[in-house]
Amino acid sequence: MIKREKDLNRINELLKHFSIVFIIGPRQIGKTTLAKDLNPDIYYSFDAIKSDTDFFKKIKHIEKGLIVLDDINSNDFYIEVKKIVDSNKNLRFIILVSEMLNFLNTSSNNLIGRAAYYELQGLRLSEVNNDIDNQLLKGGFPNSYSLDIEQSFEYRLNYLKPTISLNLTESEFKISPHLVQKFLFELSFRSSQILNKTQFSSLLSVARSTIDTYLTFFEQFFFIRLIPNIDNQKSPKVIIKDSGIHNCLLNITTIEQLKSSSYYFQIWESYVIETILKEFSVRNPSYYKDKTGTEIDLIVEINQETYGFIFSNSGTFATKEKINDLIEVLNFKKLIVINNINLNKSLGDKIILSTLENIRKNIEGEIITDKTKDKHIKTREVPKLNTFISYSHKDSDFVAKLKSKLEKADINIHIDIEKLKYGDNIKDFINNTVKETDYTVQVISINSLRSPYVMIEYLETQLYQTAWDEKKYFPIFIDKSVFDDKTYIELADDVLKEIDGVNNFINQAITRNLHITPYNTKRERLIDLLNSLGKAIDTLRESLLGDFTDDKKFENNIKLLIDSMKTTAHNMRS
Repeated sequence: MIKREKDLNRINELLKHFSIVFIIGPRQIGKTTLAKDLNPDIYYSFDAIKSDTDFFKKIKHIEKGLIVLDDINSNDFYIEVKKIVDSNKNLRFIILVSEMLNFLNTSSNNLIGRAAYYELQGLRLSEVNNDIDNQLLKGGFPNSYSLDIEQSFEYRLNYLKPTISLNLTESEFKISPHLVQKFLFELSFRSSQILNKTQFSSLLSVARSTIDTYLTFFEQFFFIRLIPNIDNQKSPKVIIKDSGIHNCLLNITTIEQLKSSSYYFQIWESYVIETILKEFSVRNPSYYKDKTGTEIDLIVEINQETYGFIFSNSGTFATKEKINDLIEVLNFKKLIVINNINLNKSLGDKIILSTLENIRKNIEGEIITDKTKDKHIKTREVPKLNTFISYSHKDSDFVAKLKSKLEKADINIHIDIEKLKYGDNIKDFINNTVKETDYTVQVISINSLRSPYVMIEYLETQLYQTAWDEKKYFPIFIDKSVFDDKTYIELADDVLKEIDGVNNFINQAITRNLHITPYNTKRERLIDLLNSLGKAIDTLRESLLGDFTDDKKFENNIKLLIDSMKTTAHNMRS
């Protein structure tokens, strides 16, 4: 049993000032256990109260003490509680609540000045002794975390569907259980991303207003969190709050499977956000992103000071002038760059590179010194540099040879196109992949140019490259087709044929009254590619670095490529 001392202390403090404390949070998060740890004088479940017609008469005769009422959601009931606390200042109530919207509608007007609201979230990282891997995999629900890996996954599977069904039954929403579960599943691919309601509307073939309803539903039952842009006119970032639930939705069962998943960085980033918010009881978090792509992943206020956080799974971070300007404009006490490879050091007066378990030390001023840092470096294996390779499978023979040489040079091939599964959001996949790796190598050939997936990857990589202005991108060519003028026309014809084929499938789906969402999504990507094709060819011709068209020069060129990659990574990490 994990004793949740911080929550107990904060609730006891609230009980000194309020007659009623509502403990709110998702089902099975530990509300009942926590309430019983407060040593109440009386505990009632809602079923017991409903069957006890003399309940309020009994309560009125109690002179003082703490009464816990479990899962109450009745306006008439709150009116009776209000009468009791108004007539007896020595009684205290703890009321447990598992959903917010109906609860606020019934309770808020009746109990102003008498009640405080405390959200119980998943287990804090400090409560599980900084056991990051286990908590990242299993999540923060106490029952899920305490079980072994197989039992934990089974627990979460058995939690999800019935809980959603029960929540739907108790909510005021008249929405399809199938669609609301499909929405959560689609959201699992996009957690920690900026919310695109139009995309969800298209995927589910429902109106944008229905997407708002789904968001409200999952917010009120504590499944998701919406983090607003610091400019409230822009779209919020949406995250799945519990990493264990997130992994369950993606059918990820082991930590090895998680760390090799193309969604690892999204899950890790959502987990880090929730860890920070829980550890410091932060309210009203936000994020910053402007049209140039400059982003502060999380902005919070702790002890009346503003802190910014950037998440870099690989530990790569290059200080930019714009970032330094933002630190001053947004009045940050510190900007903390969270990494997952044990790097802890100061990058300047207000910028710190920190591991997740060292956040509290860094915020409280115990910055790890250079001497301590050097000690860590000597006793810890220096992590390999991670590389994303984008290529056409028709060029696999060349890529196998390239991969072998890079790995011998201690360069880890972290993710390649084989990780991209059908139906994945390519833009999210590329942005996450490029963001979490040290560099991207793109193999350009007539095969890759004629592959819509690889070309879309190229456009997304270039977009990210421009936004962050980091020299992490290494395009190499193994034939000279990109320099042939007729290639542009041939590629455009290829894309037009693909679009015609998708249009044909759309017409067939319409005649059979089937959803056309997957075809629309593919068609939009192809149209974007067609519109950007000319610019993509021009940019490629200007940016190609490695000429691998001559086998005799392979060894020399691979040496130049490796030297360039290591020099770039060294500059970014130093």
